[in-house]
Amino acid sequence: MFKSLVIGNPSIDILNGKVYQPGGPVAYVANTLSLIGLEKIKIISSFDKEYSINHFDSKITTNIDNSNTTTKFNTYYKNSVRYQILESKASILNLNQISNKKLLSDIVFFTPVMDEIKISDTNKIVNNNEDTFFVSLPQGWIRKNNQKNITYDFSNMKLLPTFDIIFFSEEEIYLSKIAKNELLDLAKVLVITNGKNGSTIYYKNNTFKIDAHIANTIDTLGAGDIYAAVFSATYFETKNLIIAGEKASKIASKSTAYRGLKSVNSNILI
Repeated sequence: MFKSLVIGNPSIDILNGKVYQPGGPVAYVANTLSLIGLEKIKIISSFDKEYSINHFDSKITTNIDNSNTTTKFNTYYKNSVRYQILESKASILNLNQISNKKLLSDIVFFTPVMDEIKISDTNKIVNNNEDTFFVSLPQGWIRKNNQKNITYDFSNMKLLPTFDIIFFSEEEIYLSKIAKNELLDLAKVLVITNGKNGSTIYYKNNTFKIDAHIANTIDTLGAGDIYAAVFSATYFETKNLIIAGEKASKIASKSTAYRGLKSVNSNILI
């Protein structure tokens, strides 16, 4: 069984101004990896006491920097599109412990939620570990704080290394008005998720369309992160994009029948 490392801060979404829903890519990804059977999972993260360590599966090894706050978003929907207002932001991660040495992990997930992973650190880590498989969920690098309103800007992406897999949502692309062909060189495999419309995988000159599964959807938050975790782990093991996409789509679709981190439960594996 391979070793995995997930780097990034969690977040709390304040839905409709009153419902506190803990989540964040680092939590969804790490918990999903544990759920599908990985045993050697480590996270590097930063948050305060408002975000409980119990939101991570007990089998996950946690390396937590104490922060004065936890990243929080006021989240709302308009015409089925998610919009966010930044309420608070946790500390930038200190990655000196790993940026200048060889990693022991086989697969590494970069899951920034809001500016906590320095691009310079990311380049060092990738350049020093040529044999490691790197996955990027880059929301925190493309989110910009525009007077607390979150907008999307892809200009920083050209400063990052080439990843093995990178994930974007159709929503992010729509809100940033970027052309999809501008994203093709960011990774060996580009995956764009699009909710109930499924996902699209781009690899070299090939394009693969993966259908979504029918689900009794009540909450889509975290589904893209769950998809990314399952897809990446499955592709790392099988080297088959179609198998990875179909498994990820099935599990992510079923997860939308649950709210928040409750979506990462054994029912989605059945």
